[in-house]
Amino acid sequence: MKTLTTESPESGAVAARSARGARLPRPGEEGVALMLVLLFVVLLGAIVTEYAYETQVEAALAANVRADLDAYVAAKSAVAAGVGLLYADMVEQEVQVAAASAAQLSGSEYLDSLLDVWATERLVETLNDGVFQCEVADEYGKINLNALLTYDEEGAGGEEANPILEQALRYLFVDILQAEEDPTDALLDYLDSDDDTRPEGAESDFYATLGATFGAKNGRISSIEELLLVPGITPELFFDCNRDPDEEWDEEWDMDLEGLRPPSLSDLLTVHGHPQGKINVNTARPEVLEAVLAALPGGNPEMVEDILAYQMAEPFESLNDMAERNVFDKKGSKEAKRVLDVRSDVFRILGDGRAQDVMVRIEAYVARTPPEAVGTAGPDGQAMELLRILDWRVIR
Repeated sequence: MKTLTTESPESGAVAARSARGARLPRPGEEGVALMLVLLFVVLLGAIVTEYAYETQVEAALAANVRADLDAYVAAKSAVAAGVGLLYADMVEQEVQVAAASAAQLSGSEYLDSLLDVWATERLVETLNDGVFQCEVADEYGKINLNALLTYDEEGAGGEEANPILEQALRYLFVDILQAEEDPTDALLDYLDSDDDTRPEGAESDFYATLGATFGAKNGRISSIEELLLVPGITPELFFDCNRDPDEEWDEEWDMDLEGLRPPSLSDLLTVHGHPQGKINVNTARPEVLEAVLAALPGGNPEMVEDILAYQMAEPFESLNDMAERNVFDKKGSKEAKRVLDVRSDVFRILGDGRAQDVMVRIEAYVARTPPEAVGTAGPDGQAMELLRILDWRVIR
């Protein structure tokens, strides 16, 4: 017996639609789907890679910032250590002078030499994740460029030059450093306030012909690097004193000068030296000693090697002591008071900090108040501080 099944029109339409939806895919549709999936995977991989790269870059930047901070803190700590050495030296000098005075012995005067604590100590210490190194140098052992001319109350340079310092500077450039041209005249024109050009000098009109946006300073030099603005002072002369940095240094002095590297002009000249241009014989380099003694009437440049030996064994105590050891003769006694000394009040502290591959240097110029003036009223009416910062530079 057959059973008849009846379907409504609606159910038939549903079945037809189901049949159409269940049709087999056309050729190539699987490939399109696969390509879409692969494209999605590639895009996702690129996004992940970019995110990972940005994460690494940010991590590296954060590490560099941290290293820079560690290096900077280490450099500041190095300067603080240098200040500590200057304090320690003052205390030591106070004790020595008091003991010598009580025993009525010679050497009861203050003096600064390469045997002092600040000169003999080369501090290298670790700090957190950094390392610092401290070096202290005497600025009074260099020729003070700001003492070449007299200055008025407003800081303008006058016409009268210090003849001994001027001659010493010429000797240094021409005879010792063998500069291609003597920049002394140009330097004096840069310092003085007039517009009269010296024979080999350069005033503001010369700078204008070069298209420079600056002219002669007509006043004191602010930093030793300002010398690079003066005609005749080339980078080779300033940084290497005309020596080829690739050539081995041939020591000119027949003595044990271990640790005495070839100088740059910043080792021989300064803008923070003695106000009257006096040179501390106990700390000056051989080039400075030879130039000054050659310019000093009655000076004995042939004593340079002996002076270097005295610096490391028996420093000079006074001008009389220098005369007795033939640094100069009676002819130069009067002039020697203007250019030679045994004391120092300004020092350069080089504080180097390093963390990972980051290095930071702080260059600080520190003035030390003479012991007899500590506590007295300064120009501003306030008590003189033991140490004060004259200049502070951060070099990265």
